[in-house]
Amino acid sequence: MKYIYTLLVIFFLAVGIVGCDTLNRLTQFNMTINSEWVFQSTLNLNLPIDLIVPDIETNASSTFEGEGTVAELVEDIQLEGLVIQLNSPNTEDFSFLESLEVFIQSEGQIEQRIAVAEVISDNVGNTLELDVESVNLTAYVASETFSLRFNSVIDEIVTQDMTIAIAATFMVDAKLL
Repeated sequence: MKYIYTLLVIFFLAVGIVGCDTLNRLTQFNMTINSEWVFQSTLNLNLPIDLIVPDIETNASSTFEGEGTVAELVEDIQLEGLVIQLNSPNTEDFSFLESLEVFIQSEGQIEQRIAVAEVISDNVGNTLELDVESVNLTAYVASETFSLRFNSVIDEIVTQDMTIAIAATFMVDAKLL
């Protein structure tokens, strides 16, 4: 009899754990934000350069609504991935970068580092996937706009402007309405 009670307890614990994980997945979704900006030519070498990306619209309200929630019910937003791609000119790549840090800021919030590429090789190509920080970005992404600041060290002279695309993927964990 004791054996049956033990099995029942284990069974109900297993069902409860699996059930909670399933419910958690129902309240999580990905949110992708894309933007583009022009990296201006520069003669600065081996010095940190701040590059400010103009305000990026999140369309958070409509995204949340489409997922059956609202900003007030969002519990956590984490950056899952940040990729930058050099779109033009086609002949260039990111080999001019030695390192890169990305910071996020929105109205009423302090600036927060969200991604980094500490050592960038000379054969990197025109796409760079950055290492992301594990920080709660709810206050930034749930607002209608945020801005990014790229702090980079450049080890080659950049003689022409470059168009760079940004793709950020966020994991949103929210309560349902």
